[in-house]
Amino acid sequence: MLARIVFIATPVHQAALARTFTVDTLADTVALDGDISLREAVRASNANAASGDALAGDLGRDFIQFDEALGNGTIILTNGELVITEELDIDGTTNCPICPVLPKKGASDQAGDQITIDLFNEINISGNNASRAFVIAAAAQIVRMTDVDILQGFANAIGGAICVDPGETLNLTRVKITDSVAGVNGGAIYNNGGRVDLTSSTISGNAANGTNPGEGGGGIFNHGLATLTNTLVTLNTANMGLSDGGGILNDSGPLLAVNSRIINNQAARAGGGIENNFGAVTLTDVVLDGNTTGINGGALHQSGPATATIQGGTITMNTAGQEGGGLWNSSNGTLIVESSGMGGTLIQENSALGTGPEQSGGGVFNDGGTVNITDATIKGNTAMGNDAGEGGGGIFNDGTMMITNSILGANTATNGLGNGGGILNSDGGSLTMTGGNIDGNESARAGGGIENNGGVVILTDVSTIGNTTGINGGGLHTNGTGMVTVNGGSFEANTAGQEGGGLWNSSTGTLTFEASGIGGTTLNGNSANGDSADQGGGGLFNNGGVVSITKATITVNQALGTSGSGGGIFNNAGIVSITQTLITRNDSS
Repeated sequence: MLARIVFIATPVHQAALARTFTVDTLADTVALDGDISLREAVRASNANAASGDALAGDLGRDFIQFDEALGNGTIILTNGELVITEELDIDGTTNCPICPVLPKKGASDQAGDQITIDLFNEINISGNNASRAFVIAAAAQIVRMTDVDILQGFANAIGGAICVDPGETLNLTRVKITDSVAGVNGGAIYNNGGRVDLTSSTISGNAANGTNPGEGGGGIFNHGLATLTNTLVTLNTANMGLSDGGGILNDSGPLLAVNSRIINNQAARAGGGIENNFGAVTLTDVVLDGNTTGINGGALHQSGPATATIQGGTITMNTAGQEGGGLWNSSNGTLIVESSGMGGTLIQENSALGTGPEQSGGGVFNDGGTVNITDATIKGNTAMGNDAGEGGGGIFNDGTMMITNSILGANTATNGLGNGGGILNSDGGSLTMTGGNIDGNESARAGGGIENNGGVVILTDVSTIGNTTGINGGGLHTNGTGMVTVNGGSFEANTAGQEGGGLWNSSTGTLTFEASGIGGTTLNGNSANGDSADQGGGGLFNNGGVVSITKATITVNQALGTSGSGGGIFNNAGIVSITQTLITRNDSS
């Protein structure tokens, strides 16, 4: 029998590429005292030379772990920040001393069931409200931290807890950063041109105290690449002066967040949750809830030629002092809202409190840029604008907007003389909507469903149902030289307090009805309640403009006021042309 001998070569350099340090004291010292401190371990790793009782680090990546006797104790950095200049892994887990035989999170028992109980302590590292905890400095390359709690960091300018230098990478897994403060930017983290990846981590209760626009980022200031996965950003503030980004300020860099929550953050000027300043943001199945800002963009605000893509997730109960309770897009920004693999985006119960000219936009405010919304639900949002040109409970558009297969429902602009319960399309706005519903919205003055204030609106196969307004245009109201084209779809059961239960066209407006590929437009069951003989128009009121109707059905509409006129159509000194259209069973007083 022949025997074959196989030699397995192990690279001789492997053992020389890593040193594992076990920190066994909470003291922040460098001394030959028989204990290894965290500061000694970091210094030994950086210099590849002994520091105190820590042996020299090796040339490659080193590892720092913590003795189980430390439990969940706190290392107070009494000697300032820790600067990391070589590759390093820090694992803050310390074994639970009373249950060492139990498995760690993620292990399986004998029956194969997943065990999720984590009975392991985590080390705490405190900046003692006097210094930040870490600087990831030049030549560090990649630093990983796992199961570490960092608290009470402080920096006069940037990065209250951690500062990442250009070109460096920081990976944080199950890390908590709390109660840290930066004098200007990045209460918890300042990424200065590096890469920061957060996984299953928490950024909470931090503050950035910058006072100017473009300053802030109560939780994170990103000037590089940042990714968040299953991460919570909450209760952070940038509320001094005119600062931005209560949760995150994304400054020119890519920011990607997946399955994360950005909730209950606060900014003074813009971006209660996120301020996207000339950057690119992608949010997939992210929760943006309960954020507030003093001026614009309760959940997210864009400045300059920024781009934001929101895929699924929720944007709910955010508040802006003036415009864009949920989302605010700049004059040259691009905002895309679309579905994820989990479903469409929900924009709900956001509030814009502004009452100045062309303010509000409870759910979304577009200040002249480009917005594309697909498969979204925009409902229950509120705009507090109280005069003509103000409102847009669901959406305020002063740019280019396309909406596809989306629902706008139960939004309100009912304060004072607010307009556009569902949508206010301003004089600079171009709105195209295909498919979907505009249902149950309400305004005080005009345009229960849509107020077109001098802009261009194209509706194709849209159902506009059950909207109400206090004065004119229950379903849609056109003001000034606005132009509206309705291709198919329906206006049903809408109500106006005076004129145009379904639609109202101004003296210089143009309103065109045409068939779509599915069929003609239906005006059914709308009502106008004006009492005067020159009021009414249950289905349609034309106040002197130009109306063209082709292949429509106008039926069962009513002018219900005491002397209301024109159950189906009221034409007040305008031009109306009707072709191949059925007008039947309409009624007036």
